[in-house]
Amino acid sequence: MASRRHGHGGCCRNRTPFRLHRAPLPLSLWLTAPAAELLAVATSPAVAAAGFGERWATTTGRAAVPPDLGEESELRTSKRQGTQQNKSQKLQILETCLEHWIAMAGGGDDLKMLGVYVSPFPLRVKLALSFKGLSFEYVEEDLHNKSDLLVSSNPVHKRTPVLIHNGKPISESMVIVQYLDEAFPGAGAALLPSDPLDRAVARFWASYIDDKVIRMITVHQFSHASFSDDFGADRMMQLFSAWKMVFKGKTEEEKAEGRKQTFAVAETLEGALRECYKGKPFFGGDAVGFVDVALGGFVPWVHAMEELFGLRQFDAATTPLLAAWLERVGELEAYKAVMPDAGMMIEFKKKQAQEAAAAAAAAAAAAEA
Repeated sequence: MASRRHGHGGCCRNRTPFRLHRAPLPLSLWLTAPAAELLAVATSPAVAAAGFGERWATTTGRAAVPPDLGEESELRTSKRQGTQQNKSQKLQILETCLEHWIAMAGGGDDLKMLGVYVSPFPLRVKLALSFKGLSFEYVEEDLHNKSDLLVSSNPVHKRTPVLIHNGKPISESMVIVQYLDEAFPGAGAALLPSDPLDRAVARFWASYIDDKVIRMITVHQFSHASFSDDFGADRMMQLFSAWKMVFKGKTEEEKAEGRKQTFAVAETLEGALRECYKGKPFFGGDAVGFVDVALGGFVPWVHAMEELFGLRQFDAATTPLLAAWLERVGELEAYKAVMPDAGMMIEFKKKQAQEAAAAAAAAAAAAEA
């Protein structure tokens, strides 16, 4: 098992580095600002929504609601009557808010991810972690010799990805992505929208990608017995892959049907960008979201399969929005920070083909002996 740390800002621990710019007020103003202003910040809707209210009420004995003018006047009167008491209150607010912001940023959270660098499923989790700005330790699994940690963390499927958060494992790529969005609401942008209907639409398209897009690539690429269970191909081998028809079809008619099915999936996703997301830059709108992560794990293989087989699935002539999305996602710094390039996928595919050829030759030689 190879282990590496991923993070932002040079942080060497398994957590997001604390960012002072997350604070609504510059730190230098905390000790000079009126206590009422500090209280307004501490009990702002964003902070209260993330669970600050209970902590504030426990610490101060006051209701966690933004103060009105009467409260501000009361606090100013209190300041005139007792400066020291007011200063103590400010420090208490500051301490509580700093604790909250550190928690929002992932402070004290140990995140470890088990994955395989060529699989689209762990790549999704890497993307989500990067988009959320969360630092994590990455452990590359050897599929020929799976670690005890992987087997014990995912005893049902014994495959990656697995996210271990403070010693607790979570399995399945999109389950992990949703967990990260819920467990770290203040880290980065939300991946799932707040509106229930919009959330349902996002989950639908993520499910469609699992059902159509990933199936097409997985069955063809990862059919080798040593890799199938970990890449999820065992769940997909029941259906005849459109990609397999393109490259393994015995007749031109079969290959043509495979191409037709392949492009039909791309056209459906193009329609989703056009109709459901109104032609915005990402499936998440103006910023990446849940569906972008679901499809984003597939991106390196889209480029690799074009180079290997000459099949451009996301073509500007037929699916311009999807082609633009592909280019736009690849230019994101958060994407570049964690995703492998197509060359690594191509080398993996070539090595896989060599192993298959060697196994076939060995079997033939044994049969002749």
